[in-house]
Amino acid sequence: MPITTNASIAQAKTTLLANRLLKPLAFNNVLSQFFRNDSTFATDTGSYTRGATLSIPIVPVITTNIVTATGGSVSFPKQTLTNVTLTLDAIASTPFSINDADVALANVNPENDILASAGAQHGNSIEDVLMLNTFNDASINGNVIGAAATATNYKLLSTLWKAFFDAKVNKLQTKVVVLPSDQYTELLQDPIVARLSNPDASTTLSNGVILSTLNMIILPSHATSIGTAYTNLAALGAVTTEVGFAFTIDSIVGAVRTLPTDGDGLGVQQTIVRDDSVNLATRLTVSYNAATIGGDKNYHMETLFGSKIYRPTTVFPVLGGVS
Repeated sequence: MPITTNASIAQAKTTLLANRLLKPLAFNNVLSQFFRNDSTFATDTGSYTRGATLSIPIVPVITTNIVTATGGSVSFPKQTLTNVTLTLDAIASTPFSINDADVALANVNPENDILASAGAQHGNSIEDVLMLNTFNDASINGNVIGAAATATNYKLLSTLWKAFFDAKVNKLQTKVVVLPSDQYTELLQDPIVARLSNPDASTTLSNGVILSTLNMIILPSHATSIGTAYTNLAALGAVTTEVGFAFTIDSIVGAVRTLPTDGDGLGVQQTIVRDDSVNLATRLTVSYNAATIGGDKNYHMETLFGSKIYRPTTVFPVLGGVS
């Protein structure tokens, strides 16, 4: 029978807390669109540092030849997975401290309240970086749909659908549209969208809207930026309103990897928690400052990640404004 020690109890509690911190990330619908294409997450259990590169395999594009005469030869090109090189260039770092005495006086449960808030803020910060850095790519400069004064409505989404169609995106493939809150709110007020959207697909408006007629998922994001922030997109150089983006699940690739836990047991508890269903992981470091009256518990949540566009012909900046 294993012996239970104070150290093992502390480690188990750290793991429990880390899981509670990770939960808001797992339920962030925008984040899930960036990391769902990471086909190696579940099997890659090693640790990485910032600047490390990954080689992530993706499904190649298959070529079809039209033959108008019989008797010709047929070649069978070997369809190997294409590898995308991705750099893990960012770490989301959320440090915070809780004083035991303050918690007792305020009757606050840090495991449910403060940690949940920290996890949500952590996920929002990652979303901010992904929305700006991923799409600040000159390769999509010529793909802008709409205009700053264009109403965000079903007509705009139909134009976007045509852009995907012209880019030869599989008609059955789901298209993801991430919009600023103003555009998203106006879209919901469009009577055609209200009639055609699937109300059973989400429990709240923040979970997004599904339009099966266009095979699109439309998601709101607080992390969108004004056009001028995308310094590599000359087409957005004069756009002072927030910009949305549309893409397919095969347009971008993002990855999260675990950081080392070399400090575990050296005066701190460190643990890694993972959610393989959404390809997310985070490291939590917990320490105790006994020199502070009442005792401070220091928490540090860290997530290592990176993203990039690998099929730019199927990524579209979306402009719009309130009509």
